[in-house]
Amino acid sequence: MTTKRDDVGQILVVDDNEANRYTVARLLRKAGFEVHEATDGLRGLKAANPDLDLIILDIRMPELDGYEVCRRLKADPRLSVVPVLHMSATYTATSDIAYGLEGGADGYLVHPVDPSVLLATVRAFLRLRRVDRALRASEALARTNAEELEAVMAAVPAAVMLSHDAAGRHITGNRATRELLRLPDVPDASMAGGAETLAAFRIRRDGVELPPDELPVQVAARTGAAVNAAELEIVFDDGSSTYVYGGATPLFDANGSVRGAVGAFVDITEERQIRAQLERVQRMESVGRLAGGIAHETNNQMLVALGLADYVLRGTNLTAEQRRDLIGVRRAADRVAQLTRQLLALSRRQVLRTEPVELDALVRESHSVLSRLLGPEFQLRLELHAAGQWVRADRTQLVQVMLNLAINARDAMPGGGLVTIATRTGDPPAAAGRLGRTWTPGTPVALLAVSDTGSGIDPTIRGRIFEPFFTTKPVGAGSGLGLSVVEGIVEQSNGEIWLATAPGAGTTFTLGFAVVPRPAPEPPEPSGAGGSETVLIVDDEAAVRRVLARQLADRGYDVLEASGGAEALEMMRDRGGDVALVVSDVAMPDMSGTELAKRARGADPMLPFIFVSGQPRETLVEYGDPASQGVLLEKPFSADVLTAAVRTTLDARASARSGGPPAAR
Repeated sequence: MTTKRDDVGQILVVDDNEANRYTVARLLRKAGFEVHEATDGLRGLKAANPDLDLIILDIRMPELDGYEVCRRLKADPRLSVVPVLHMSATYTATSDIAYGLEGGADGYLVHPVDPSVLLATVRAFLRLRRVDRALRASEALARTNAEELEAVMAAVPAAVMLSHDAAGRHITGNRATRELLRLPDVPDASMAGGAETLAAFRIRRDGVELPPDELPVQVAARTGAAVNAAELEIVFDDGSSTYVYGGATPLFDANGSVRGAVGAFVDITEERQIRAQLERVQRMESVGRLAGGIAHETNNQMLVALGLADYVLRGTNLTAEQRRDLIGVRRAADRVAQLTRQLLALSRRQVLRTEPVELDALVRESHSVLSRLLGPEFQLRLELHAAGQWVRADRTQLVQVMLNLAINARDAMPGGGLVTIATRTGDPPAAAGRLGRTWTPGTPVALLAVSDTGSGIDPTIRGRIFEPFFTTKPVGAGSGLGLSVVEGIVEQSNGEIWLATAPGAGTTFTLGFAVVPRPAPEPPEPSGAGGSETVLIVDDEAAVRRVLARQLADRGYDVLEASGGAEALEMMRDRGGDVALVVSDVAMPDMSGTELAKRARGADPMLPFIFVSGQPRETLVEYGDPASQGVLLEKPFSADVLTAAVRTTLDARASARSGGPPAAR
């Protein structure tokens, strides 16, 4: 008989009859099998091991018969996988065979058995044993793969969802999915498809709520087509939302039919916030370039308009109607100048003159202005609980912030209502602020809140209210810059903004600023008195030049005018050092003000300069930082501001030359 490689296997023969055992063992060894022998049932149990391919077991044996040995083998998890073949010359009845098979045996032969039948039966069991081993190895590999997949699913930060059917009714997900959807952390729990689960949140795409069968995993399972680059918003019952990005792909069975789908999504809420912030910065930069471009020309013209209006208003021969008209002109010019400042503020290009400000005192000082602004149909209530707390801010701009918020509150209550301005010191709101600022634990924070009793802000526009030029008011009723200006001023002041609003429950804007130490007493304000010194005005705008010259001449100064740097240098040479002070525009066609100062100081190193400019301070860097080379006044400014700066600068020059304090005036 030819031995085949496939026939090789380990076989245990258990029989107390030595002749029978020898016959069977010899036949098997001759066929190429590795044969082990046991002389009774107890020894057979000891010799059994999981590596065996077959156990041939006699029935009639002392102490333990074959039936009992088989039951014990099958009861042992390690040995139950080894096939058992009963062979008996004594128990040959049909009932004996049935009893043996029901007791766990995998086969039953009776003596005498033809050697060819025995070998064929053994080979059949070996084939089954190989199949069983392969199946168990495959199951073990599948278990390993499943465990590894489960570990990956648990470790991966993405939310992975698996639809187990083409209809998308049974969906499970990993822990990240349960965390994303705020579901109980129960492994293998259903993630979707049930009314209870879907009722806990809603899913939107581009602001439109999607029905359950239009969600990416369900679409992939239903259509067999992949869903890519899906950006969705998950809206929860408490009004909060999370944005996710991902897709889904179908799963197919062996016949090519869709059997389900798998989807993966990542939380992009923070990335969206960063993207929105970047877009906002880019918009602000565009607005800033626009504001910077128009600021110089606008501020020049407003300085002229305001200066001329003030000059004419000082006359005594005006009729009441003429005086009202001039006041209207001045108010209109102030309005344009204010609009320019708002553009600069919302683009973060306006220079804030920050100083320590006592918060409660500033609110009290602004009460009358705010009351007049709101009108008699509105009640203004102050709840001030930050006494003695100082913050660093631009006093004027902080008042502007309160004015803008008060206007916003007024417009939210067309029939009248209550506006409350409250202050306190303590922990900031737990919610994230508009500007994303973080506060060092333990740092005292002063909070300023402006609340109204209006209808609240519609959730659909809540995310846009800080956008420049965005407004829900009728055309001509608002510029849409109010809240953008508030945001710009607060950001430049290193503060934070929180918004709390709900339909029908009013709106509260809360501003937070770091508390600073109480400042030392300030020195007396500089005098705005006139003088007789010679002052040279240098500006390429003739109208600006004339207004500034007239304002100083009215205070007694000897005023010279030059249209540019070259002309100014020539005048100074002609006057032989009589010029005591130069008031110069910064940006001029032929020569900048800073270059003029550099050349003029070659002859007189102590010659003082007052620079004036209609451009934002940040845009003057290319001119060598005029503020570091003299006094810088930003247009438009009043005659009092100019004359005070001139007098202070001249007094400082006199003190420096004499080595003593400036003379009292």
